[in-house]
Order: sequence, then structure tokens, then C-alpha cells
Amino acid sequence: MLEDFTQFHDADHKIKLVDEDDRRSEGRASGRKLGFDLPLVSIIITNYNYGRFLIEAVDSALAQTYPRIECIIVDDASTDESEVVLATIRRRNPQVEIISHRANQGQTAAFGTGFAASSGEYVVFLDADDILLPTFVETHIFVHFSLRTAVGFTSSDMLQSTKGGVVRTSWIAFGDFIASGRGLRKERLRPFGLSSGLWPFEEAPLNDIESRIHFIDAHDWENWVSAPTSGNCFRRDALTLCAGRAPRLGSLCQRPPLPAKILCGTPRL
Repeated sequence: MLEDFTQFHDADHKIKLVDEDDRRSEGRASGRKLGFDLPLVSIIITNYNYGRFLIEAVDSALAQTYPRIECIIVDDASTDESEVVLATIRRRNPQVEIISHRANQGQTAAFGTGFAASSGEYVVFLDADDILLPTFVETHIFVHFSLRTAVGFTSSDMLQSTKGGVVRTSWIAFGDFIASGRGLRKERLRPFGLSSGLWPFEEAPLNDIESRIHFIDAHDWENWVSAPTSGNCFRRDALTLCAGRAPRLGSLCQRPPLPAKILCGTPRL
């Protein structure tokens, strides 16, 4: 629950075309020169008959404050206005890779297609009717870097909106687990060093990270909870380890890729 970094839309939300100048995000990067590259993060968007939402999903991926993003869209043989919308995206954002299935294969296969075409060390699978809030990727990567224990993926809370208004700000299973206070392990965390110059932002996205991160054991099936698809950030090596180079992503929703995973603390409302 890294604040509210993913947002649902309802089915009657209208497309809003965004001008190129409005799409650019200033971000929070300090501009300091690093001796190494930050990891590339692949945002893979799957679409089937969600053309009315697709531009907003893409815009949210391209507006991330994190500086190294690749965006891939996999259209699973849509029959709505998606073809026209994809043509608009292709014209406005040539850096976005668009892959089209000739026949409908289902969401899991579409995610597999996108994963095979991606190259990021971290992977976000985004449903076409969801959007990411601007600091989603930055915050997830900061959490991964701040861990003393390697995990396969981080999982964050989501907010839901309808007709432009927020309906709720927490996923039920997350809220219950976080409210219980379970999984807090401060000894496994140390905020990734801003003073060392290794993080290219002036400040951390989470100032109280030790109280906001909750661990869940891989085999603690009774307490196993995670966000819906769009609320997770996977390590590529974990996906590959679990399911090979073309992951059976459906099975990953039911089993952890590495010995632990993380929930992130509740919003401060």
C-alpha cells in the first residue's frame, strides 16, 4: 500500500486525449550523475476491448517520475475502437511498442507475449482499465533497494474511482492484514542511501519506510494476500526462475516467486 499508486476506473469513464506537452512529467530527479544505471522497468499493458481506457493507461505509464521506463502494449484481438486508439498512441508515442494478437488468447497469454518482448529488470503488468499514479514505479524500486532480504515482488494497495471521483482507498485483504500489524520487520529494512548519491532523487518517496512495509512468508498460505494485477512490481529474475522465459503468469498469482513478498503500509488519510 505505497499510498495509492494504482487506480481503477469504471466502465463509463470517457477517453481523455492528452496533449504531448501535458503528458510530460517533470519528475523529482535531482540530476546528479550516477556511476551506474538504474534498472529498466517494463510496464506491460494488456488490452481486450478496453479502448476507451487505453490512452489513460499509457499516459500514466509514460508520466512516471522514475526515469527508466519501457512501455509495451499487447492487444488481444480487440473488436472495439482499440485499433483506432492504438493508431493514435503509435503516432503520438512512437517509443511505445505495440503488439497485436491475431486471435484472442486471454490475458495470461497476452502478459506472456509482453514479457517475452520486454527487457526490464523489473516488470509491472498493467490492466488497460487501470492507471498508475506518478510515483508508483519510483516507490516500488525504492522499496526493493531498501530491503536487506531479496523478494520476488512488491505489492501495493489500490484505490478505486468512478466518474472521476474516488470511491475507496484500500483493497480489503490488504486493509485487514495491515491493520493487524503483522509482518513488520524493521531489521530487514534500511532506507536506500540518499546521502550516498546512489538514489537520483532529492528525497525518498517513503520517509517512514520501516513502519510501512509488511512481509509475508512464502509458505504462510493462510495469510497470503496480494493486490490485483496492476498493484505489483516483479523482479524479472524471479519471474524467470518460477516460470521460465515465457512465464505462466496465471500460476504466479497463486504462488510466490521467491521466499517472501511485501505489502506496503496503509494510506495516511
